[in-house]
Amino acid sequence: VVGKEVHLLKFAYSEGVREVLTVAWSGTDAQGGFRMTGLVPGRYYLEAGERVSGRPVPGGRSGTDASGQAFVTTFYPGSLALNGAAPLVPLPGLDMSGIRLEMRRERVYTLRVKAVDQGDNPVPDAALMIRHPDQASGSAFIASLAPVRSEGGLFVFRDVIPGTYVIQARPGPQAPNPDGTLNPAASEMYGRLEVT
Repeated sequence: VVGKEVHLLKFAYSEGVREVLTVAWSGTDAQGGFRMTGLVPGRYYLEAGERVSGRPVPGGRSGTDASGQAFVTTFYPGSLALNGAAPLVPLPGLDMSGIRLEMRRERVYTLRVKAVDQGDNPVPDAALMIRHPDQASGSAFIASLAPVRSEGGLFVFRDVIPGTYVIQARPGPQAPNPDGTLNPAASEMYGRLEVT
């Protein structure tokens, strides 16, 4: 598949929290091939997806066909989730070739989510994220979907594949009241979302 972005991932720990790090990346060429060099021995995972703000996201943005399907982010050898991926273990001084990552085409949907307060007013500067529940909180880069934000607190998540997601809303920075005081800080909100 031409024009996709491939990331090499590894697990690491930061302050006791398991995270997923990108250690190398490459674009696919006219034959769908890619190359990464200078790797140290270790256990890696491979992910391919669309280029969105420099990073692939679940669902990608590859252009939906007439049946509503699109290429979606896929983990080697052909899983839709990192927990179903097979590891790659390069050995010192040896090239790894012939790796075949079969990108999946899946039915995708567009979600429109509006962030409002208890009075049904749009929440200014809120941040919304949806991620797969089996992903660690530190791996939001591969788990979250990049929203397109419009006025009025509306967030649009494109090319979402069916599944269960955790949705997280984070309030934006708080403006002071006219007398200089601040209202009690709003907390983050979490929920579950089913896409079928």
